[in-house]
Amino acid sequence: MGSVDLPDQGEVWSARSQIDEVSFENSVIETFISLPVSGLELTRRVTVDEAVVRFDYRLGNPLSRPVPYLWAFHPLLTFSHGDRIELPEDVRSVVLSSQLGLTDLSSQRVWTGPEPAPGVHLDCAGPWRSDGGPAYVKLFADFSRHSSAWAALASLEERLVFRFDPKRIPHLGLWITNRGWHGYTHVALEPASAASDILPEWRSAALAPGSCRTWQFRIELHTS
Repeated sequence: MGSVDLPDQGEVWSARSQIDEVSFENSVIETFISLPVSGLELTRRVTVDEAVVRFDYRLGNPLSRPVPYLWAFHPLLTFSHGDRIELPEDVRSVVLSSQLGLTDLSSQRVWTGPEPAPGVHLDCAGPWRSDGGPAYVKLFADFSRHSSAWAALASLEERLVFRFDPKRIPHLGLWITNRGWHGYTHVALEPASAASDILPEWRSAALAPGSCRTWQFRIELHTS
């Protein structure tokens, strides 16, 4: 596919979905989107079983040529004092994608976590700068060599756990902002197909003509 103009946050973010009314009557949310720019077709299915939400995706390519794509789940969650981000102990580093306000770290592509520099605790809500100024980071963790994958957002009362199969979802994006993006303070744990938000950087992820890919992940709520 040649150079194309995609909407901010990608095609699916701004596309209108068709909802399956029969599934909806059976307490299942299933949507279908035919994407006008890439030509790909996406089906999403959401089911709830008590404190577990399961997400199932199917991406199809009805065209006669391969089409590159990126996918990431992008849930914006509150990030308040006392909250923390948890990753498996063997995930010891993350790759920097973008940042604001942390100039001392801007030259480092790989950050060791959760404390890449004194006073910068990426796993905890709170100011990272000594002057208390706004900051944000977008990071990626690589799970491609792991047998299982998870990440969690935890508070004193509850723990929200994202679980995914690294064979199908090999990366996790971490978006964290402390008033660095339009004054907001929030976090997003993003199971993702690639360690990038920019399609030309990840051309290897292409969907072959007439083929489809499926993937799943789930979110679990644990209370204390």
